[in-house]
Amino acid sequence: MKNAMKFTVLLALFFVTTAINATIPQEKFQKQLLNSEYTNSKDPKTVIIRNKKGTAVYETEVTATDSKHALVRSVNLADGTYVFEIVEDSEVKLIPFIVTEGTVLLDEENTKTVFKPTLQVKDDLLLVNQLSLTQEPLNVTIYYSEEGFDLNAFGVIQSDEIKSGIILQKAYKLDKNKTGRYLVKLTSEGKVFTEMFNF
Repeated sequence: MKNAMKFTVLLALFFVTTAINATIPQEKFQKQLLNSEYTNSKDPKTVIIRNKKGTAVYETEVTATDSKHALVRSVNLADGTYVFEIVEDSEVKLIPFIVTEGTVLLDEENTKTVFKPTLQVKDDLLLVNQLSLTQEPLNVTIYYSEEGFDLNAFGVIQSDEIKSGIILQKAYKLDKNKTGRYLVKLTSEGKVFTEMFNF
């Protein structure tokens, strides 16, 4: 009986120690996040935390300090490499950070900004634009469907790579006989953006 009791106590201590070592001290994490220029804004932003495989492990919308505090209190990350994605109207800021033995280190030097591509339909033209400070190409895939919102009904009608410097632009002629739903998938600097429109 004594051995069973000792085993239970040791097992409980093991789980408590593991849980303490696997979590971030919330005060440190909170201080670094709240002092970051990337979240100090009154405009709503989506904050996504991704692991090194690119899988989203946490996502929320941050609009005010209270929301940021709630975010910090609810995040529980194991040791590893992560990326904050702060999604705004026209750009996505990527801020790498490392969690090691309860310490959070933001890698501000390797922060990068990916500007979202923009789409505009004028008459029978689809205009695609993007600012790319890294001059990486923009991959464009245009899908078409007559059958509405069912994603399985979409077929590829155009696939292209735009590469011409810092300002990437291209106009695509839409077939006036193909009225229906269009889906445009834009891939740039490892990020995928999608947009739908009717024509």
